[in-house]
Amino acid sequence: MNLRAGQVSKLMDISGASLRNYVKWFAQFLSDDATKGSGRYFSASDLSILEEARRLLRAGWKVDEVSEELKLFNPEERPIQLGEDGEVVLAESQRGEVNLMHQLIATYEGRLQDKDVLIQELKEGKARQMEKLDDLRKENEALKTSLEELERLAPQSVGRNYLGRLPNR
Repeated sequence: MNLRAGQVSKLMDISGASLRNYVKWFAQFLSDDATKGSGRYFSASDLSILEEARRLLRAGWKVDEVSEELKLFNPEERPIQLGEDGEVVLAESQRGEVNLMHQLIATYEGRLQDKDVLIQELKEGKARQMEKLDDLRKENEALKTSLEELERLAPQSVGRNYLGRLPNR
């Protein structure tokens, strides 16, 4: 079964412009139907080649490096089978890999949720500590005010007490 360009873009999760670039860059590896100007049709082999190119490009490879690698790539070793509905049918080995990836994703999602809970607890703890800090600052200001008042009154009080103790002359 052959796929149209829009179907291939959707399956590969790339834009139509990206697909056109891929076809231009890697035309030597694709079927004639895939490289026609309009009305392109892509075979499962073309899809396998394009998927490998996409994987390498997303891994940071340059176009010329991908072209060199595709010279060694055999799409028959990693076939992509298409169902009657045009959806990708995974080989048994690929299903195992996909299941493993789903398990890893679930594990990491669980870890992220745990971290989100911890972050929330830390934020709440920080908020409580900030409230305590504000209370302590207010208490500190009140004590400063009291101390200033005592210092203002103390010299008068000390002076009176001292004068009161002096013998009469």
